[in-house]
Amino acid sequence: MRGPGGHGRHRYRRNSALRVLRSLVETPEHQHLVHREAQEESLLVSDPTKVSTYAQRYARIRAQALDPRESPGLIERLAGEQP
Repeated sequence: MRGPGGHGRHRYRRNSALRVLRSLVETPEHQHLVHREAQEESLLVSDPTKVSTYAQRYARIRAQALDPRESPGLIERLAGEQP
């Protein structure tokens, strides 16, 4: 894990009114942090238990995600099923 600026792992979660960016960050001293931005607020989480929870959630999402090459096919198939 590395910091923001294209060097970390970023996740976007969207709903109708909110966009959230979460970054799992590792400092040069090997401390793991979570950086969250939502609307006009920013939060840096340093509690090891909370950081671990975020990292575990991210790992589960990645494990269930389609390969980037498979995503377009799924989107096209689902779009074709719409009336």
